[in-house]
Amino acid sequence: MEKIIEYFINRSFFVNFVTVLLIILGVFGFMNLRREDFPNVNFDELVVRVNFPGATAEDMEKLVSISVERELKEVNGIKELNVLSGPGFSVSNIKVEAGN
Repeated sequence: MEKIIEYFINRSFFVNFVTVLLIILGVFGFMNLRREDFPNVNFDELVVRVNFPGATAEDMEKLVSISVERELKEVNGIKELNVLSGPGFSVSNIKVEAGN
């Protein structure tokens, strides 16, 4: 390990050159990154997950899943709604009609 440190101490020009080169390459790479200000994103499927550690699947269905399902049925533009309850969690998969 000491020989590596000694090598770089004796060749400080090389170390500085490599450092400046890496900075220049990093700036050049950053300037040429492809990016979009407003990318086209389709939100036609949503997932709502509720965690309640320690609750049984029956409690999750009674306390969470049925309430979420009732509220979501009143929303216009929902094409498909699937609700799954398990021990400590409830997952709702929602498919929305295009354009809504």
